Amino acid sequence: MMIRNYFMKSATLAWITTAIAGLLVSVPSPAADANWHVKEAPVRFKISLKEKPSEKSSGYLLHLPDGGILPGAFPLTHVVTESGKQLASYVMWQSKGNGVLLVFEDPGAEGNAFVYVSGSDKLKTWTPQTGLTPGPVICAEQGTESMDTARNLSKTGQVGPLSYFQKYGTSMAPFGMTGDVQGRPNPMCYYVLAYLITTDPGRTLVAMTVFNGNVQLRLDGQLVTPQRISSKPGGMGQWMELSKGLHKAEVYCSIGLTGTGKKQVGVGGREIMSKEQLCAWTMGWRPPNTKIEDLGGPRPKDLPAPGSPMWESHKINPEEISRSGSCKIMEINSKDGSPVAVCKLESTETFWFDEETPPIFTYELTAVAAGNPEDSQYTWSFGDAAKLSGQKIAWFFRRGMQTVNMTASSRGKQSTCSIPFYAFSGARSSMDSPETKSNFRKACLSMIKGYPIEADPTATWNDTMWNCFYDAQEFGKGSDLLDEVLTRRWIHFSKKVKIEKQIMLEDIFFNWISQIDADKAIKWLVEQERSSPSAERKNDLRIMQAEVLIYQKAKYDDAKKMLAPIAKGTGDAAATATVRLGDIAFLEKNMNEAVNYWSAVQNKVKMTQDDIKGEGSQIKWDDGSTDKDKKKNKPIEPDPKAFTSNAIKNEKVDAWKKAATWETSKALNVTTLLTQGFPLEAYQELRRWERNLPMSKINSDYVIQEANFYMIIGNAKRARKLLESYCENVDASAYVANAAELLLQCMMKDKESDKALRKFCEDMKKRFEFHPLVERMDDLMRVIGADGIKREATLDKL
Repeated sequence: MMIRNYFMKSATLAWITTAIAGLLVSVPSPAADANWHVKEAPVRFKISLKEKPSEKSSGYLLHLPDGGILPGAFPLTHVVTESGKQLASYVMWQSKGNGVLLVFEDPGAEGNAFVYVSGSDKLKTWTPQTGLTPGPVICAEQGTESMDTARNLSKTGQVGPLSYFQKYGTSMAPFGMTGDVQGRPNPMCYYVLAYLITTDPGRTLVAMTVFNGNVQLRLDGQLVTPQRISSKPGGMGQWMELSKGLHKAEVYCSIGLTGTGKKQVGVGGREIMSKEQLCAWTMGWRPPNTKIEDLGGPRPKDLPAPGSPMWESHKINPEEISRSGSCKIMEINSKDGSPVAVCKLESTETFWFDEETPPIFTYELTAVAAGNPEDSQYTWSFGDAAKLSGQKIAWFFRRGMQTVNMTASSRGKQSTCSIPFYAFSGARSSMDSPETKSNFRKACLSMIKGYPIEADPTATWNDTMWNCFYDAQEFGKGSDLLDEVLTRRWIHFSKKVKIEKQIMLEDIFFNWISQIDADKAIKWLVEQERSSPSAERKNDLRIMQAEVLIYQKAKYDDAKKMLAPIAKGTGDAAATATVRLGDIAFLEKNMNEAVNYWSAVQNKVKMTQDDIKGEGSQIKWDDGSTDKDKKKNKPIEPDPKAFTSNAIKNEKVDAWKKAATWETSKALNVTTLLTQGFPLEAYQELRRWERNLPMSKINSDYVIQEANFYMIIGNAKRARKLLESYCENVDASAYVANAAELLLQCMMKDKESDKALRKFCEDMKKRFEFHPLVERMDDLMRVIGADGIKREATLDKL
């Protein structure tokens, strides 16, 4: 990003600030006493001195935010310790957008200081004559590959709006470059300044290895002209006489749109680098008393010049670079106590699907409250209709120059900023990570809420954004996002969301809202039904309404009235409605009627070998259609010759075996999906299972799988109703014991008392007197205890 604060931990963190619109508000001032050292300065920064400089002359580097907060045509800085000691300070580079890179002298042992800023008609800039030796630092300008521009950056002072400057150096290249540190595209030009420490004076090989771009090095003002010393790594350089102490190293570099495409071996034997759009170089040297171990050790016999050093020179080591001390801004004050709009921007995620471009980045935007009145409010805008309030928000940006506006207000007064920055992050996020999905949903909800209802929040969404939006949805997580989309913004989303994605979103939201607020769920489903252009989807949504009436409101008669007309129709919805009518009968303990409904559906299913193997996409019906072939499906009527829960009648043995095999595969699929954290896919499998083999509800472990699913997504009420009905209606089954244990878990999640839990166990023992379940119930009762003391039951106590 454009404005990067070197003293923060993250490489993508930036302190940015704003023009203050009215610093004349009359509020209690933190500076009303004698502690405001510079009376003419309207703004001050309280800073903590962190890492001390390696050399006293290196001083401290500090990046001050600007954008209008710094008064006058040019900022004039006054650095004062807490004890009142004045410290010399100078501007290295300055721009309204990027702020000020300031260097000031080392105060010695004192820990904290203040930086006061007043206005001036010119900058007080750093030069070597000030006696300070700051670094390493970089100043870059985008949009040009001119070496003249790179040389002009060395003059310090004011730079253009497409420039940035910051403290410099990485562990990979202590004094070198492996591409633009902010990820900006070419053309670019750079100026890098550092002071190198020589402890071994004398004839020294100064090496410069250039991988890409046009690069020049000056050492103590003298242009270094590299010559081929040897073919070894680090063998391009110039012999120079260096004295003990500090030496000013300056690197000027530029790169065009395509780079130079050079391929070389770097100093230290590093592998060839051929990144066309990266400006890349590294500096090395070989002082007179360099040991062979520092040059990679002796060469083996199979290389040229065996026994001689592996490298001709070694890269500049971190301890050979003089480093300025670092600071951290603790708070910012205005002299009269009015709020100051200051913020920091940090990229948190990068989303990039395959080769889709451009990627999108999630940023966390934080208004800095330290120093502002406690009642300060913060409002964010982004150049369009979006506007958000809050000290901390999340937002999406595409790669490139972006603008963030932030207003800080207190007691009727406000200050507003417009902050340009370059959005970029080198990290790539994965939607396989739950944390990444959560971060995306949080930022997406924040962004959508920022737009007024009449504005389309998806107007600028690209394919990456849409793919991330779909991929980030999870059962029971981040449902506030879908609530916003489906209940308040659907008029905009409905025009762009394909039907299969719409069904996915509605299914996820339905399973959340139906358990949170049944009335709101029904109201939403009615609205979705009204706006749906598909007759088939209208029926699906009416069946979902019936499910709320069944499982959340226990209004069985109302649900029957809604389902009956659909069941008399054709197609998949008719089959599902018939299954639901069977579910109601089962809940009402009318076993025969339930079996009639379920078997009416199942008897029309015709399986193929592909279906058994899991390769068939749709199970076929008796008439040759599939469950997606709506035109050929016939109306479903209850079959009076249905098979019962204990045996499958009117079926050939082969068909029975196929069904049993298919049931087993579905059970395994659902278990695996739930275990691996894919509840949406598990939900879809359960729907296919009950749609094609609804008799599985009483003669397989379907109820265990379904109840487990609803417990995982937090709908314990529906899970409990399913299990209670199963335990009451099914007399003999291999799955009763598991159902009873799962039901006990539901009761405990509902905070049932010990008394209720013991009664349930006693009832199960009486009902299944000779069943192995009795032994399990005895075990559970012993754990619960016989004292009858009422307590909050929890799973871990059992």
